[in-house]
Amino acid sequence: MNQQQQEKEEEVTACFDISQIDLRQLTFASRKRTLCIDINAVHPTQNAPHTEWFPFLFDDLKLDVKYIHEVNVHTIINILMVGLTDEQVFQDCLVKLKDGVEWSLYNKKVYGWSTVMYKNGFVKIDPSNL
Repeated sequence: MNQQQQEKEEEVTACFDISQIDLRQLTFASRKRTLCIDINAVHPTQNAPHTEWFPFLFDDLKLDVKYIHEVNVHTIINILMVGLTDEQVFQDCLVKLKDGVEWSLYNKKVYGWSTVMYKNGFVKIDPSNL
């Protein structure tokens, strides 16, 4: 990881304070502008470390750290969830993820959807990643 990526990761880590969040209320239905990114599906171990999430988010998805509200992995379905603060950035990322974003580290496409789509039962699956 280069110096710039490390600084971005430290900045992202510093901006998350979950001490004020009631995790019992944090459900798919309550999340707004949250991307579900199936990054683990294409990772060789099916468990991408956080040190690989950030280069994907910043370099491949072209997401600016200032728009990130939260980043975590759903403990049951193993999906990377990224909460964003800006609706237009959220919509732009959704369009990219629907078509697949090339993960430069592994030369595979990563797909994603929104929590609203998941809640409504719509998930696009690409058989090439299975």
